[in-house]
Amino acid sequence: MQAAVVSANIGTINESHLGDRLSQAIEQGRRGEFALLLALLSEDAREFAEFSLSADVPLAQKLARRFELPPGAAPRAVVGTEDAIDNSSAYRHGDLTDFRLAQALTPEPLVLGAADSQDMLIALGNSSLHARLRQKGEFAALPSPMHFNDVLEAQLSISKRMALYHNAVSMAPN
Repeated sequence: MQAAVVSANIGTINESHLGDRLSQAIEQGRRGEFALLLALLSEDAREFAEFSLSADVPLAQKLARRFELPPGAAPRAVVGTEDAIDNSSAYRHGDLTDFRLAQALTPEPLVLGAADSQDMLIALGNSSLHARLRQKGEFAALPSPMHFNDVLEAQLSISKRMALYHNAVSMAPN
């Protein structure tokens, strides 16, 4: 619970002082102070003083350390990559206990999906192969067109080779 200023006679309190203050309010019959102290309590465990003592450590890391949690799962993974861990085989070949152990050792990502959004997948599904490859970055740039003179030289060399081949075939003995 975060520190809060209540009034001049209550002062600044947090849950480390709250137990004594609640006991005093009960003993002295101060129902209003008792109700106010209870109202100041937060139901969120992340607001307890033990999690707000050191500001240099993130709250998620404090909670994980306090409750001895295993390293968390990746929030999102793309299907077919190394990040996509599948523990279903532990359940198929074993039982629920095997699955829970596999999940504790190597947790599955929270969301499995494609690299692109659903709308982009629909758009790519309706596009050409060239557009899909270009979107993924797998399509090499098209070669620059040959100059007209280079095309003519290539055709001349091909025609010379074909002429040599035909001459060699026609002179070969049957």
